[in-house]
Amino acid sequence: MPRVFISHQSLDWDLIKPVIVSVLHENGIETWHYHDAITSSDMWERKIHEGLNECDWFLVAISENSCNSMWVRREVAWAERHRNGRIVPVLLDTSDPSDLHLALVDIQAISIFDSYADDQLVAVFHRQHQTTVILADSSLDADIESMKEAQESELAAKAGDIDGIYRIAQCRETGKGIDEDVTVAFQCYKLAADQGHAAAQYDLGRCYQFGIGTKSISSEAFKWYLTSAEQGYASGLMAVGWCYQTGWYQEKDSVLAMQYYRDAAENGDVQAMYNIGYCYQFGKCVREDHSESLRWYHKALNGGHPKAKLRIEEIKLEQATKDSKEFMNRLSGSAEKCELVKPPQIPDIDLVDFDKFFPKNS
Repeated sequence: MPRVFISHQSLDWDLIKPVIVSVLHENGIETWHYHDAITSSDMWERKIHEGLNECDWFLVAISENSCNSMWVRREVAWAERHRNGRIVPVLLDTSDPSDLHLALVDIQAISIFDSYADDQLVAVFHRQHQTTVILADSSLDADIESMKEAQESELAAKAGDIDGIYRIAQCRETGKGIDEDVTVAFQCYKLAADQGHAAAQYDLGRCYQFGIGTKSISSEAFKWYLTSAEQGYASGLMAVGWCYQTGWYQEKDSVLAMQYYRDAAENGDVQAMYNIGYCYQFGKCVREDHSESLRWYHKALNGGHPKAKLRIEEIKLEQATKDSKEFMNRLSGSAEKCELVKPPQIPDIDLVDFDKFFPKNS
């Protein structure tokens, strides 16, 4: 597997670590970033240069912070010269990649807010490290349990068992207990999908969307997502909802998007729960409602979604900032009104108009 240099601005690290670094590590992809590699400021420039040379891929996290970072600009300039074709821009906010470096303009960026961001991120590197082994002649070098599972799945697949075919597809895609081969994985997903396996139909759609083991064909991707959804498969439902929300290969339809998301969430899809929370947070497909957004984010968090906690903290911080501003405005407004009121010299407590001295927030 490849090793990836993570170029970023330090203020973004708390976001980058869970949504980029952890995802890559979980999928067997090594990373280099200065948080682990540099212990002294005196070593900074030399260590950065060593890290760049040691990595065969360059990932740059694009944000308002990194667009204003001299070091990130320098690293991107180096990557343009030495890692051309192996640069992966990842959007952390709505910043324009060209504000960081013009070399990023023509490179397809991945947004962390995309429902399939994790799959896209991993697929970029997996596609470049395909192997060409044959299903019947595997070199098994993983742990014993994984090897055993892969062997059992292979035997089941050879016997025509549809679940066995699907399991061997998963093993082939991830390299679990068997040599990784995404081309064979695609063929197995297709075989199981044609026989009505709902999970395989979803994964086949994913292969067609991201070009895993085959060419990327949007029409085929949506067809298989929809086929899986029609069987009530949660991930298929979520994928179709995402297509309608974003307008990917379909006309945008907010009503259908939320309908599919809710059906998927009811079937336990954590990504769908997160997407519903996102829609309520930013007024996508539905009216903005932070209380509903928090409710769905908490469901996603309980289901283990890696980004839900960050979103919850974001909403709470935004609300706290808003409350603080409103409080200060009320204080400011009260002070201004009090200055305009001439207090009585000997006020009678029963006659004082408290609303003048302590005006209510209208």
